[in-house]
Amino acid sequence: SNSADWLLMIDVDEFIYLNNSQCLGDAFAKFSAHPGIQIQWATYTSDNISIYNTSKLMIEQHTQRLKCNLVTKGAHNTKFI
Repeated sequence: SNSADWLLMIDVDEFIYLNNSQCLGDAFAKFSAHPGIQIQWATYTSDNISIYNTSKLMIEQHTQRLKCNLVTKGAHNTKFI
């Protein structure tokens, strides 16, 4: 089947952290009666690293979370589109 229940537009460097769910399907199933949800961003910085260590992952070097970030990403339930 070529169908999707939810549509998200995220960049390759963005990750979704699932707090209490095993997979995205379980997490989004809780919102199946809603046309969409907003996902809060958590932005991490490099803590002023000027030269990156190429033997480490980017998430190992961006460890300082910004205190205030009002940006969200939308997930859209395709039943309502």
